[in-house]
Amino acid sequence: MLNVKSTKEFCSEIERYAKDFKLSYIEAIVDYCEDNDLDVEAVSKMVSSNMIEKIQYEAENLNMMPRTSTPLPL
Repeated sequence: MLNVKSTKEFCSEIERYAKDFKLSYIEAIVDYCEDNDLDVEAVSKMVSSNMIEKIQYEAENLNMMPRTSTPLPL
């Protein structure tokens, strides 16, 4: 059972989990779900739009999905 009451609390927990264990957000969510015997699909509704953007950015940089915008040249 998920002990988090709101999306904000869940995202804060994932942020802390990612920082403490030096994981990407994707890895942090998967590990958190495994450690707490949760289904990843069950917690998908708890992910905020801000965290979705962070996950999308990670996935694009890892070539797990096509880039939605081109980076500016430096």
